[in-house]
Amino acid sequence: MTNQKLNGGTGLLRSFIKSVILSIIIIAAAAGLYMGLVTLNILTVWLGFIYLYYFTAVKHFQFSSFITTFIGGLVGVLVVYAMPFLSLYMGLNGQIIWLVLLIIIIAILIEGRFKYINDFTMLIVTVFAIPHLAKPQEFTMALVTYAIFTVLLGVPSYIMHQKMTKANQNDPK
Repeated sequence: MTNQKLNGGTGLLRSFIKSVILSIIIIAAAAGLYMGLVTLNILTVWLGFIYLYYFTAVKHFQFSSFITTFIGGLVGVLVVYAMPFLSLYMGLNGQIIWLVLLIIIIAILIEGRFKYINDFTMLIVTVFAIPHLAKPQEFTMALVTYAIFTVLLGVPSYIMHQKMTKANQNDPK
């Protein structure tokens, strides 16, 4: 009995050590990516890292949810950047239009009627709600960051999906 507990404890320790090593690798990769993007003068990297978090931790890097995650986030980015642009060009009327748009999007999310307005849409809207985060002059860079992270997440996710599909086809069950 004691032997089983010790072996179970060793397994837990190995599992924890693997998690620590994986965490170090992820942090190093994220730091390298951050430095590379900053070197390219892409400074809206937080948007990409939110995308990275959501797609890997919440959607578990599943290619089947890639398109809905991508489009949902893009809708969120466009909705958020609509606010400063509408305010800039239409003043108070633009802000009212944006508020009505936000209410409609939240209602669609609650009803679940459109799969491309999803939790990731609202995560982007919520984060962008931080004052002064959605600056109109950073709109292009936000889209560039989003595109870079889409490729960085989509390509490996697709490759993994293809390998799993091929492995399942070759499995002689």
